[in-house]
Amino acid sequence: MSGIKRHVLRAGKCVTALVAFGAVPFIINTSSAWAETNACSANLQTPHYSSGAGGIISKGTWQCTDVPTTVTLAYPNGQGFNLWLCTDKSPTRTEAYLQNDPNCLYKGTDASNISATVANATYTRYVPPSGQSGAHGSGWWVACAVWRSFGPKGTGGPTTSFSPIWEGSG
Repeated sequence: MSGIKRHVLRAGKCVTALVAFGAVPFIINTSSAWAETNACSANLQTPHYSSGAGGIISKGTWQCTDVPTTVTLAYPNGQGFNLWLCTDKSPTRTEAYLQNDPNCLYKGTDASNISATVANATYTRYVPPSGQSGAHGSGWWVACAVWRSFGPKGTGGPTTSFSPIWEGSG
């Protein structure tokens, strides 16, 4: 990725708090009106330096019990699996904070949808996507995914998932 770009989130922004719970990833449902109906879940790993990618990456995995289901990361139903670098420390983050704080920089996205065809199988995405170099910089890193499921039990989400925050450089 050449240069630093600010990421502008599209309609459907979440305003959900991210709290670092050590190394335990967690899921936050951003709307009580839209529950996850296809029994899908996401696990976003803590961003970290990858020697293979030559920079900072995060790995996200999704599983769905009810199949076939499409997990959309692409706009307009999702906002992608995104990697952010913040050069100032804050114990609490929100997506609004990430997009508006001049000290938080968008460092990559994977917006490829997932076609879940096997119940409870693990489907993996990376940010930056596999085949691209890892991100570079120093500070506090966090991954965020805004996604939705479309499957046999209808439309689920939108759901927002965050990784734990990691302080490091690469």
